[in-house]
Amino acid sequence: MLAMSRPQQIVLGLGFLLVLVMVLFPPWIFVYHYEPRNVRVSYEQRIERPAGYHAIWESHVPSDSTALGSLFSLSTSQFEQDRLDLKYFSMRLDKDRLWIQLAGVTIATLLLTALLYKRPR
Repeated sequence: MLAMSRPQQIVLGLGFLLVLVMVLFPPWIFVYHYEPRNVRVSYEQRIERPAGYHAIWESHVPSDSTALGSLFSLSTSQFEQDRLDLKYFSMRLDKDRLWIQLAGVTIATLLLTALLYKRPR
């Protein structure tokens, strides 16, 4: 069994803490999925925007349609008055970004741990 040096233990501890924080506060995405009910407007629209990092245990339901409309650069015409209705907005976990972050921290932690290895004499 290999004994770990103090610097290796610190790097592994910090790596574990970073992974824990990333899992507890993951990245989210706002999703706008507009399905018009009006006959004159026949296109469906799906747009995604980054929503930042939020605690996993919090509610992930968008609540401010004006701010979301601004974020998505939405404008309403006389035929599309309901475009800013909150039923068209949702949030989802940004799994791709989370996996990339987790992989990056894991690789960096393993490389630093290997670089800090000292052979016993």
